[in-house]
Amino acid sequence: MNAADAPYRIAPPAISPGACVGIVAPAGAVRRDEVEAGIARLEAAGFRVRVGAALWRRLGYLAGSDAERVRDLTEMFLDPAVDAVFAARGGYGCTRLLPLLDPQLLRSHAKIFVGSSDCTALLQFLVDHCGIVAFHGPVVATLAGREEALTGLLKVLAGSHDTTVRLPRILRGGHAEGVLRGGCLSILTSLLGTPFAPKEQRTVWFFEDVNEPPYRIDRMLTQWSQAGCWRGTTGVLWGEMMGCTGPEGSWDVWEVIAQHTEPLGVPVAVGLPSGHGANTLTLPLGVHVRLAEESLQFLEPCVVPNGIA
Repeated sequence: MNAADAPYRIAPPAISPGACVGIVAPAGAVRRDEVEAGIARLEAAGFRVRVGAALWRRLGYLAGSDAERVRDLTEMFLDPAVDAVFAARGGYGCTRLLPLLDPQLLRSHAKIFVGSSDCTALLQFLVDHCGIVAFHGPVVATLAGREEALTGLLKVLAGSHDTTVRLPRILRGGHAEGVLRGGCLSILTSLLGTPFAPKEQRTVWFFEDVNEPPYRIDRMLTQWSQAGCWRGTTGVLWGEMMGCTGPEGSWDVWEVIAQHTEPLGVPVAVGLPSGHGANTLTLPLGVHVRLAEESLQFLEPCVVPNGIA
């Protein structure tokens, strides 16, 4: 692959028990009991926790003003005592922050960022605009009682995870390589036509969503096709699509997905346990991967052991 196909991205330093995790709320206002329960699980796993100044703020449906949420996120990246940054929850609000972030500043202080759902906007920004590997994984508010998800997350962030993941169901077989990018489909679709839209490159896309009926998935994928956003796509992975059901007798979500991805002529797999499900698989975005028959293979490290390049 040439440089245009594989832009240089920074794999952030790995973390292990004893590291300090910064908790921020870049989107919706949080429920304190849920976030505190998640923090307790991180502390029980041996991590120190630092919370952002605006974590408990509420401004309408947001966790404080845009300026407060940007300040928390940026300060956590700049603070040398903080080893990784975890999102407290999703909700809505991350896209409001994108014009206020300094990509060069974040890149020069690259570290682990974990989030999902609405935080897809930040993951996409970190991967495409900052050149940092970012992590699609469980938010802090969901960690209590989800031991498998937490264990898997910490393995990925320590660099001790399996480099091959079995794909539950294949819609179209074959082999493909590219950069793994993606997240919540509705959030990625909201970025189309903006300066923060995904850049064209050789990509294995990962998509998931929650509580979106099939006709809305159809509408979003129609927009991707009509906007020419599939250029460079080498493969497509789909998460569990929790609650994405419609009335009896209509197409189900997998039929809609099959209709839209079949013309691409690339490998397609569905049902990967990552997204809004109970046993969320953490996926490093911005790394090179290979789809080979029934497996997803990570071809490069997503973190640097002990922070040594």
